[in-house]
Amino acid sequence: MKTIFIFCSSLLFVFNCVAQEVPQPKKPSKFSISAGAGFGFRTAKVSPNLQSQEYEDEKSMLTGISFFIAPRYQLNDTYSIGINYRQFSASKNNSDYSIVDANIYANQKRNIYYIGPSLHYHYIQEHAELNGFMSMGYIGFVGDVDIFLEGKHFRTTTLTGANLGVEIGFEYLWRIAPNLYAGAPLGYTMGALSKITEKTGSDAKTIKLEDDEREGLQFLNINPVIRWYL
Repeated sequence: MKTIFIFCSSLLFVFNCVAQEVPQPKKPSKFSISAGAGFGFRTAKVSPNLQSQEYEDEKSMLTGISFFIAPRYQLNDTYSIGINYRQFSASKNNSDYSIVDANIYANQKRNIYYIGPSLHYHYIQEHAELNGFMSMGYIGFVGDVDIFLEGKHFRTTTLTGANLGVEIGFEYLWRIAPNLYAGAPLGYTMGALSKITEKTGSDAKTIKLEDDEREGLQFLNINPVIRWYL
């Protein structure tokens, strides 16, 4: 985390220096689009009842790649509306240890998707802009477990689920070109699954999760961002 903090601080300093030299546009467009990629950190707790290797695997998959894209329309100098799309992805190659014996191992992939309408509040300065936002929409989960037997793919089990999700965050952006901003926002995406569908080949079953078994999908986002006013 210390390395990430130093990186973000250095990035913000560079953006601030560049912004001081950028000419101002007469009137920015009402339409803009933001995009960014960086790190995601799942904050759901790992069950302490897992076996040692499973517990370490679950912990290693709490960190992954997060990216987003968000088109917006400026209502006035204070508010805008838009759509947020965000994805978190993590994977684990378990070929370095066996599940049953030395001939069987598994690869795992986890993806969390969020999409929903958003409301943004802006505080605009001469060369920069502070933006807070909130969104409510769809959050979905897809997890694949690929089983290999003696080096050959044996079967794939896919876990899926969806529910209502919420996203909040803020970003501080500097103008680096007449219609281009850049900065390092911070966001938090929330949601949980009350049921999950497990599919292996043509066989599928839905598993209902009790309150203490729900799959937490919440994750923290640190995504350097570029916003372009169209």
